[in-house]
This record gives sequence, C-alpha cells and structure tokens, in this order.
Amino acid sequence: MSFRFKGAFPSYEIEYVPELIQDGSGKTIPMPGTASILRVVFHSAQAHSADGTSSTIVSAPPESVGYKAITSYAQAGDFEGHVSYGIGVGRPMAAVPQTKVRVYEVEKIEQGQHLYVVAIQLDSTAWK
Repeated sequence: MSFRFKGAFPSYEIEYVPELIQDGSGKTIPMPGTASILRVVFHSAQAHSADGTSSTIVSAPPESVGYKAITSYAQAGDFEGHVSYGIGVGRPMAAVPQTKVRVYEVEKIEQGQHLYVVAIQLDSTAWK
C-alpha cells in the first residue's frame, strides 16, 4: 500500500494495534476480515486541501482488498496535522512478529511536480 505526499516526506510511525481507533472521536473503526491491524500515522501531514476538501484518495482499491497479507484498509483520521490509516493484516497478532514489514520512500516527478511516496509492504512468503 502506498501513500503519496506533496512538498516533502512526513515523519511516520507504524505499529500493530488490537483495534483501529478514529482520531479525535475515539470510536472504534470496524475492519472486517482482518486478523490484526497495522496502524500508520503520518505526522505534519494533512489529507485535505485548504478549503477542507478531502485530498486523500486519488485512486483506491475497494476497502476489502482480499490479498493474503493486506486484507483491507481504513482511514482513521486527518486531525491536527496527523493522518492515520489502518491496514488489515491476514494473520493474527500472535503470528505478526514473524511478518516482515518493509517501508520504502521514493521521490518521483509526475507532470513536473515532486511527489513523495511512502510504500508499505508486508511479506507473506513465510506464511506458506
């Protein structure tokens, strides 16, 4: 799963959590078909334009992705400079420490504009 930013790479943290909590409200976000949840929080980022219009999703797969490693995803917030997402993982929390998570940062230029991509990959080869 990849996230694209304009301007610069934000800082971020990635952790496994027992449930996905919506920023600001504290409500639990359901993630059906998910055995565990990888939470990604981008700092000094926003998922909206200056007029408040959502600018988060340009092209998105269905919320239920259905892959072995990444089963689903959900936005958890765009609140006070923090953008949060939950990535559903198809393996239970107890087995998660053996699942490798790789993060790639790529700067690219599209139509003359610099884009900063943070790509998160879960390696399911050990699950076979």
